[in-house]
Amino acid sequence: MINNLKAKLYDIYGKLSLKIANTFLLEKYNFVLPPVKFLLELNYTKASSNTEISGYEWIKIIRSLPKNLLINPTIILGGRDSIARDDFIDILKEVSKRRDFSLRNNVIVETKGLFLTDEIIESFITCKLDTLIVNKNNDGDNIEENNIIKENLLNLRRYYGQYYNYSKDTKRSKGLHLEVRTEITKNNIDFVLKDYEFLTNLGADKYTIIYNPTIENAVEKEYFNKIRAEIQKMKRYSKTTVEVIIVNGENNCCKYPNLELKISPSGNIFNCLNCKIGNISQNSLKKILKGLEYKEYLKSLLGLRNFGCCKNCIKK
Repeated sequence: MINNLKAKLYDIYGKLSLKIANTFLLEKYNFVLPPVKFLLELNYTKASSNTEISGYEWIKIIRSLPKNLLINPTIILGGRDSIARDDFIDILKEVSKRRDFSLRNNVIVETKGLFLTDEIIESFITCKLDTLIVNKNNDGDNIEENNIIKENLLNLRRYYGQYYNYSKDTKRSKGLHLEVRTEITKNNIDFVLKDYEFLTNLGADKYTIIYNPTIENAVEKEYFNKIRAEIQKMKRYSKTTVEVIIVNGENNCCKYPNLELKISPSGNIFNCLNCKIGNISQNSLKKILKGLEYKEYLKSLLGLRNFGCCKNCIKK
């Protein structure tokens, strides 16, 4: 019920911000509703020789992120593996100061799960982290790496104890929402059922499976449907919910581009379509959100709510 309410609020806010973009509020008063989600890429998703901005600069950026009375924006700490930074804990502490009492998760950490040390887990508890998303590679060739991730998740459970183990029969007011995501390929399809069994025993909240039939190493649809049917049977005995996302390549009307912004490790700001709209080291976020590039982008969404690059988006 709460998740449905979140989705409705998200949708209403997105439509409202687009409506404002087509009225005198934008032209005359330069009024723009801020995004509701900021992805802070603390390190590059791929190896790069470019310089990453310092922890001190990230803290300044976090303090400059807008708040509003409707929805306090969610902050996602992501990148190649955000928790691998030496100053990650300092950054997390700064983000946790923005907590409010809204229905939305306000702090999310994304990781591959390889660097979940005791110190990092203790910082999650101290900062009252809302959500941890483990993007599991789940490659059949990296068995040793996958075993490390499982050991780290078991250690996470030991730290959180009774508050971590989720029960659908009770309303949980404390603890961590744990989601594990994996993209299905020929290399890992046979590990999916074992992983779901492991996450069920672990007490994880959610297992997200992404199936993209357009990638080079894609699983045949018939075999994928067979595995999916087995998962449906296992769901009857599991408290870990499963979401299967199928990338269908269709251009549906999108709610997201005007709601999310990404800040790269170099300070560049991108919208959901990966179009650069400014740099945080050259202008304040407030000026960028009221700048010409962002306003023109909002206006373009009114006439065309989807783009070619949206075909393989998993968010629709």
